[in-house]
Amino acid sequence: VSLAGPEAHAELNGVYLLNDTTHCDNHTYIGHDVPDCTSDELYKGIVAGKGTGVFNGKVYVKQDAQRTR
Repeated sequence: VSLAGPEAHAELNGVYLLNDTTHCDNHTYIGHDVPDCTSDELYKGIVAGKGTGVFNGKVYVKQDAQRTR
């Protein structure tokens, strides 16, 4: 997700339920490109047995993207 407009907002949410040998990958990227943008992320998971879950999130704030929340 690229936040490229003034006061842009992104909200990323996810939920997963894994069991046995199931696997879930969540990879997110949020780029704050301009000032005054906001973003929120919330991921929750329940894993049982030999299931595996991965969350890999990156938030990148450009140097001139001041007042980012």
